[in-house]
Amino acid sequence: MKKTLLTIAAVIAFSVFSFAQTPEKIQYQAVARNASGNIIANQLVGFKISILQGSSSGNSVYTETHIGLTNGYGLVNLQIGNGTVVSGTVASIDWSSNTYFVKIEMDATGGSNYQLMGTSELLSVPYALNAKSADNVFSGDYNDLTNQPTILTSADDADADATNEIQNLTLNGSVLTLSNGGGAVTLPSGGGSNLSSYTNDVGFITSPNDADSDAANEIQNLTLSGTVLTLSNGGGSVTLPSGGSSGIVVIDNSNYTSVTTTDDDIINVKGTINITANYNKFSYSGLSISGGEFIGTGTEKIDFDDISVIKGVTFENLTIGASEQTVFIGCSFTNVSEFGFNATFSGCYFHNCTVGSSGSLGYITNSEVTNCTFNRVLDVTGSKIRDSKFGGDYTTNSPLYAVGNIIGNRIDDSEIHSKYGNFSGNNCDDFALYLYVGGKVAVTGNTFDDVLTTNGLNSHVIVNMAGSALTNLSISDNVFFDNGASPYISLTGSFTGSYNLVKVSGNSFVRGSSAIGNSTSNVRLVVSENALRSVSLGVSNGGTTIVRDNDSL
Repeated sequence: MKKTLLTIAAVIAFSVFSFAQTPEKIQYQAVARNASGNIIANQLVGFKISILQGSSSGNSVYTETHIGLTNGYGLVNLQIGNGTVVSGTVASIDWSSNTYFVKIEMDATGGSNYQLMGTSELLSVPYALNAKSADNVFSGDYNDLTNQPTILTSADDADADATNEIQNLTLNGSVLTLSNGGGAVTLPSGGGSNLSSYTNDVGFITSPNDADSDAANEIQNLTLSGTVLTLSNGGGSVTLPSGGSSGIVVIDNSNYTSVTTTDDDIINVKGTINITANYNKFSYSGLSISGGEFIGTGTEKIDFDDISVIKGVTFENLTIGASEQTVFIGCSFTNVSEFGFNATFSGCYFHNCTVGSSGSLGYITNSEVTNCTFNRVLDVTGSKIRDSKFGGDYTTNSPLYAVGNIIGNRIDDSEIHSKYGNFSGNNCDDFALYLYVGGKVAVTGNTFDDVLTTNGLNSHVIVNMAGSALTNLSISDNVFFDNGASPYISLTGSFTGSYNLVKVSGNSFVRGSSAIGNSTSNVRLVVSENALRSVSLGVSNGGTTIVRDNDSL
């Protein structure tokens, strides 16, 4: 059975709308993935959430179920306290009396066959809910009390008993006196336990040295260095825990080599950390890492493990090892040479980065890529690509490189080499798209303006048919515009297989020498229903070429 994975992105939060009415709800956010690391997007997912008392295996004081719809990135937002109640009530939980844990179970199909995802301690009391217990606390105003006691305002309590009157205590020199016949005592004026007028006399310590011969009872100074807590004057030191299950770990440039981390830690990176060797403190699953930056010298590698979320971290002059179950959100990468295998990147910035044949970028969304060479990338959507190259030059003997779906991007001064996937909805300027023999690619709904001249060709789309394999390419519903294009679509090379097809249909060609150039042999080319303005079609019926229903305007 496939096990669905749940990534929790440090997203339990509390909110208060007023002191009079506190909402008994806890905000909860998660990222859902299946066992292959793929995001469960736009799908109903079932959750069973329990609040346990005392320990991660304690009794449930409240249980509810939810049906949540994930978005396109697998994110789902829930409110604990707003689901279908199975047992207990949120209002009856006494948050101040014990520790509490949240237990998460999930059914990826939206049903009730729940699988345990994990249990985490609530590290902070839900203050808004805890504050409800203060609704009936005394306000501090005597007039708010009911059953008010009688308060005497004079020394005479108005009864006949002279022995129970209110007494006044006065001090005259060293004589302490009670009024109403209470008597007087003379206080000692020196020695141990003396009264003082707070001058620097016997009995008052004004420095860490109390002037006796015992060095063990001096005033101590408490200091913290990293995770070491120390008492001065021989008081010893202890090392505080810096990790643990769901622990909060702070890493900075002074402790990054010695800090202890483990699975499911929440890690806060402070400032700039300069690494000079490979770094494996993040080689644990389920980490949540945020803030700060890591700068290397160009050869160091930082490793991440499965189901980890890295948010807002900057990486420079190093290599990254990550898996397909690692998520980077809002991170910045400069001079990074490798990224592991098929990790996910959302809202990130890449500059002068490379990915060779041994690694692969996974899913890139809403990001910016500048001056990069990515030989392997699975999917790029909604991003800006400039001065970059995706994919390698395919040959028959070494089809080592892969570029998948390229959808809805702004692409400038760049080239993309593709063999499989979809290239659609992109806005391209100074650009060249290379398609290769054996490819199954749909080029649909793009805008091409100005050609990136490479390899002596002056075309937006170059189809290299050298080799022998089954090829099926569709170039449709695109807009081509460039005065210098010659031609817009160029078919080159000699295809020796028997089953191949290139279909060019429904496109608009404006200004140029020709729309299509075909210098190949043995290729089945269908050209239909294209619109041409100030440009010739470039091919005609004959042999294996079919031309029909094209319009010159």
